[in-house]
Parts: sequence; C-alpha cells; structure tokens
Amino acid sequence: RELGEDPAVREGILARLQLVDGGVYDNLGLEPVWSDHASVLVSDGGAVAQGRPAGSTVARMWRLLAITSGGGKTTRLRWLHAAHAAGLVGGATWSLGSTAAGDLPEQALAAIHRVRTDLDAFTAEEQAVLERHGYLAAEAALHRHDPGLAHRYAPARAPHDPVGDAATVLRSLQRSDRVTPLGRRSS
Repeated sequence: RELGEDPAVREGILARLQLVDGGVYDNLGLEPVWSDHASVLVSDGGAVAQGRPAGSTVARMWRLLAITSGGGKTTRLRWLHAAHAAGLVGGATWSLGSTAAGDLPEQALAAIHRVRTDLDAFTAEEQAVLERHGYLAAEAALHRHDPGLAHRYAPARAPHDPVGDAATVLRSLQRSDRVTPLGRRSS
C-alpha cells in the first residue's frame, strides 16, 4: 500500500480486478524458451479445429472469439515449425489432433479429436485415454521430427493399458465432446 493511498480507491480497484490464465497470451508456453534453448517440445492440448454448422448467434460469437484468440497461437506454431525446418531449433510438436503410428483406428482417433477443451472436469476414463494418447503422440512426433534428440531409443510404455483398445476409447469418450453450461462432475 502506497503512503497516502485512499483505502476506498484501493478496494474499488481490487473489486474490479480480473485475473486470467497465462494461456490467453501464450498457451503453448513458448515465450520463455524459444530464443535460448536448443530444443523445444510442445504439447498442444487445445481443441482440434473442426468445420461445424454456424448454429445459434451465441455459437457463432463463441466461434468468432475462438478464431480471433487463436491467432497468436497459430503464429507461434508457424514460427516454431519454420525454426524446426530451418534447423534453428530442434524438437517437435504434437497435439490432441495428432495421430500415433499404429495407435488406434480412425473412428477412435476421431473421438479423441472431438474431446472438449473447456476447462470442465474429465472423468477418470477420459483422463486415462487422453494421457495414453499424449504419450503415444509425443513418441511419434519425436521420432518423425527429431529422432536424434534422444541419445538412446527406448520404446514408449504408454500408461493405462485398459483404455488402449478402440472399443474402450469409444465407450469412454462417447459424451466427451459435449460442452455443458454448468459443467459436469468428474468421477
């Protein structure tokens, strides 16, 4: 508190103060590392872009907001991919929309690609499917884009074997694309 500051003014400012997640500015976390690291690994957990009908006015406004807020992320990814291609920085990127070699049939991958990313709680099964997919997508991306990054190859041991088959993925994610106004309870 500054000397002579009016407590009522301070309380008024604090009442209007709003905090947001750092992802609003740099959802990929690239800003602190891209200028002074030899390799950069990026796991992008954001929603996969999908063509969908416009729907209601609110849905159109929400989509417009998503497109405009994604511009910085798109620019950062383009820069990183160009830096990887030019040999300026090593590493790889993978996302919710990535596929892993021999991972799952297209229908199960499509269910993973549709998973909501709205900060709503995931069920234990949804978490397990997403974690397993993340491990396998990371391994595939590293082998595809920067195979020399690891000094010694060791096959990935993805977690959660019980959710590794397509039928379980489809069952676990059958309602995972639905965004609900009041959220859901995790189990």
